[in-house]
Amino acid sequence: MRLSRSGPRWRLGSLVGFSEDHHRRYQQLHVSSISVYGHRNEPGLVVDEKEPLGVNVHRWSYYTRAKVAAEQELWRRHHAGSKVKYSVIRPSWLYGPRDRATIARLSRMIRNGKAKLLGSGDNRLNVVYAGNVAEGCILAADNPAAVGEAYNCSNDGELTQRQYFDMLADALGAPRVTKRVPYKVAYNAAFVLECLGHGLKWKKPPMITRYAVWLMGRDTFFSAEKARRELGWKPTMTYEVGIPSTIQWFDGLQKKTSERKQAVA
Repeated sequence: MRLSRSGPRWRLGSLVGFSEDHHRRYQQLHVSSISVYGHRNEPGLVVDEKEPLGVNVHRWSYYTRAKVAAEQELWRRHHAGSKVKYSVIRPSWLYGPRDRATIARLSRMIRNGKAKLLGSGDNRLNVVYAGNVAEGCILAADNPAAVGEAYNCSNDGELTQRQYFDMLADALGAPRVTKRVPYKVAYNAAFVLECLGHGLKWKKPPMITRYAVWLMGRDTFFSAEKARRELGWKPTMTYEVGIPSTIQWFDGLQKKTSERKQAVA
């Protein structure tokens, strides 16, 4: 925890010192996360940039706590008159080529028939293509009006959990996901596994966590309307193109890895 929280503070401090030494003013773009709002899950709630930070943060959610701490320090310095002026981009769940974590796990679960919808599957997801977020970062960095502002770059349009799984399954050539598990059941099971992991000092994280369940099954939606309105951010990669292209990249990576192993053997 000390490492993850001190890293952003060190970067902020190093840039502030640089600006003071040269008596100039700098703008820094900070890439945060929608997790900075905390783990809110209220049916019908739409979260925008006016909402408070750090609400209902899970115990042991070190990633979220680090994001909250970094932004609190950033805004403290900004409002205290720092010569470095800040803009913040808050992405959501990223996907795209070179994602070796989430896509690999979801692909394996779908192909093995082990994937399940959390709840009805009709909740809107905050999934965003990494390249689209990069475009949002450039727009904010090039816009003087973005100084002192935060922007959610948190979705590429409307996409439900069920639609996401359907598009993944179709791209994989696998049967669509139809099995379900109640959200509360999955959430409570994840909490038990987290408790066991910490109590028994597991070296690896549990198979499921409350954060992962919240990420996929939450009813709360994070709006990106401010970024679209003020920055002119319009995702250029749609889900219909981005998801199949990501699976195509992942399958190509799997093939290359298999070929290397065969060559070594």
